[in-house]
Amino acid sequence: MLALKMFHLTDLIVCLFSSRLSGCNLSERSCDALSSVLNSQSSSLKELDLSNNDLRDSGLKLLSAALQSPHCTLETLRLWDCGLSEISCDYLAAALKSNPSYPRVLDLSVDCNNLQDSGVKQLCVLLENPRCRFETLRLSHCDLSERSCEALASGLSSQTSNLRQLDLSNINLKDSGVKLLSEGLKSPHCTLETLSLSGCLITEEGCTSLASALSSNPSHLRELDLSYNHPGPSGMKLLSAGLKDPGWRLDTLRYGEKI
Repeated sequence: MLALKMFHLTDLIVCLFSSRLSGCNLSERSCDALSSVLNSQSSSLKELDLSNNDLRDSGLKLLSAALQSPHCTLETLRLWDCGLSEISCDYLAAALKSNPSYPRVLDLSVDCNNLQDSGVKQLCVLLENPRCRFETLRLSHCDLSERSCEALASGLSSQTSNLRQLDLSNINLKDSGVKLLSEGLKSPHCTLETLSLSGCLITEEGCTSLASALSSNPSHLRELDLSYNHPGPSGMKLLSAGLKDPGWRLDTLRYGEKI
């Protein structure tokens, strides 16, 4: 009965532009069925949300094989809270090297995805691929360190990077991580427009690094979320001044109470 239901489901998904299967108690067997959909010449699927399902690395390995298909046109892939590890990042990176045009939006948020710095580094290498069309990367709540910021900064500095939105919320990056990330923001090749750093244990020192980066390259970043950090009056004064600077494009600055 389960196989029959999945058969009908995959037939239906082939005809859809968007499929939201978040929290549907799916397993790696579902990934096998979905892979056949993504491989289909008749598939028009653009968005796939498999969040909050116990897919694990074995399931994503099956799904990643389909991402390599020239018939795959998936633009948005959401996989938060799927029990993934850094091995899944290897699978994704390998798939996207073969077919780097898709997806454009990748969501791997929530700490149940144990991606680690080594996994994120694999994904950041893709930003340096001239065929990669990554525009949005969400990694909030993942258990990462400042080493990930170094890899991300390298990706943002790449002449071929198309990244527009980066979500690193609720990761203990601290000022040292933000300082590394700011080096990427300084690059004239950086095209990031939205940066979410909510709940990252950032103080005045981190704000100083961000302000310096935006003064060096003020043309792109439009939205900065620093809510639930510890910027202090002086830190916020530095960044708030940018809202009045005609050379900056920053028009939204979020900050709130300390955690």
